[in-house]
Amino acid sequence: MTEGWSAAEVAATVEDYLSMLEAELRGQSYNKAEHNRRLQGILNGRSGPAIEFKHANISAVLIDLGRPYIAGYKPRSNY
Repeated sequence: MTEGWSAAEVAATVEDYLSMLEAELRGQSYNKAEHNRRLQGILNGRSGPAIEFKHANISAVLIDLGRPYIAGYKPRSNY
């Protein structure tokens, strides 16, 4: 079982999230499942659901900052 997220894992996940958000804000299509699979390949054994949960946490942070977020990643309040 994998423990807490490393700084590198968080950075890669945030970078991925922001690339999807940018596409969404520009009205461009993207595939969340494809992004998730790509991250699974570079993160330290993180599962698809773990990555989705982290993306939802990023949405919560962005809302707290008054910024737009990806509608498909509903924010979680426990980040």
